[in-house]
This record gives sequence, structure tokens and C-alpha cells, in this order.
Amino acid sequence: MLIKFKNLILADIKTIFLNYRFLISVAVLFLFIFLLPVCFASVSHSAYIKSGVQPDKFYTLGSITLVALIPVLTGIIFGKIMSDRVKPKDIVSGGPTSGDDNSALLIRIVASLVYSFFLILISIWFIKPVPSQGWLRTLYAAMLLSFQAPFVLLFIYASGEKKFFGISLSRYFWIFLILLPIGLMVHHPWNYFAFFSQFYWIAWAWMIRSPGQCLICGLISVFLTTIIMFIMLKYSVRRHSG
Repeated sequence: MLIKFKNLILADIKTIFLNYRFLISVAVLFLFIFLLPVCFASVSHSAYIKSGVQPDKFYTLGSITLVALIPVLTGIIFGKIMSDRVKPKDIVSGGPTSGDDNSALLIRIVASLVYSFFLILISIWFIKPVPSQGWLRTLYAAMLLSFQAPFVLLFIYASGEKKFFGISLSRYFWIFLILLPIGLMVHHPWNYFAFFSQFYWIAWAWMIRSPGQCLICGLISVFLTTIIMFIMLKYSVRRHSG
């Protein structure tokens, strides 16, 4: 099993490096992450001198959104790799090669989770999205975010190119992600529209001061992720079997 894990991961890494779209996506994301502290400090100082506005409050919003992109992008990459090599319907219907497919799927689920977790921790260490919170809260937020990667992977793998209400299923995670900054910027009651996004609740679990409310927000995000996956995958199974 360890040999298979090693061979499969090395093959996936080679696939990623040979795919210019994957490379460009990853490079652009981390370029924004690495440039964010420097550029934002410069813009903040200039804006304060000219207008008295202190845009530092928006730093946390932008940095959390960038960090949340990591598990989404990781899940998309591994989901695309898995979908290109096996049939999406095998995850639900089984088949003559479903055992090997499920083994490869499990390996990629673990890999996407581990990669996301470490990339998120590195990014958090560099840009410090919520510096007022300690290491325990940071680990909690990193785990909540990293668990999104396997869900994105399964989502893309099972749905393929099917559509839900005219929108590609794989694009729904981008909608949930966009609701994170929108929900934090708008005032009551418009932020209610962001309540359906698990990323919105992860952000609050990271920022809110109360440990009890932090735990509740994290549990809400897990619950929403599970419900969303159940609805989407159930729809996908019905389309594949129909």
C-alpha cells in the first residue's frame, strides 16, 4: 500500500508539473499570497496619508479569502486528475475496476488533505490573517479549511461535467467561496445570504473571540459541507444512472 501510495503521488506530481494550467493557477495564487503583506502595507500607508482611511481592517478579509483558495484549488487539481483517469460513475455504481479506483481515490483524498493542511499552515505563517488569535485557533481553522479539499475532489470526481440548475457542479464551490468576503463585508440582513457558505462560518470560527462560539461556527461549517455534498452527489448519481 505504501509503495502504491508513493508511486501514485509521484505520478500525480508529474502530471501537475506537466499541466500548465495547474502550474499557472498555483503560481498565481501563491504570488498573491506572498505579495499581499508587502503591497497591502504600502497601500495602507499611502491611503492613510492621503485620506485618513485605515484599510488595515480589510487585510484579514483578503488574506482569509486567499488562504481559503488553497483547499479549493488543491481539490480541483486532484479531482481533475482522478476524473481524467477513471470513470466518475464508478464511485457510486462500482464495477470491474472499482476496487483499484477506490484505492486510488482514497490515496488522493489523503494527499489532498495533507497538501492543503501544510500549504495553509505555511501561508498562515507568512501572511498572518488573524494575528490576534493563538496557535490553537490557527490549527483549528487550518483543519476546517483543509477538510474542504477532499470534498471538492469528491465533488468534481462524482459530478463530472453534469450541471445543476444550468451551472456546472464543480463551479458551486467557487460560489460558496465568493460568499466568504461578501458575507463579511455587507451589513445585516444582507449577510444572511452567506449563511449557506461553509467558508463563511470557517472565517467566523477563526476570527470570533469566544471559544464556544468558535466551536459552534466550526460545527456549522462541517454540517453545511456534509449537506451540500449529499445534495449535489445525490443529484449527480441520479443523472449518471438515468
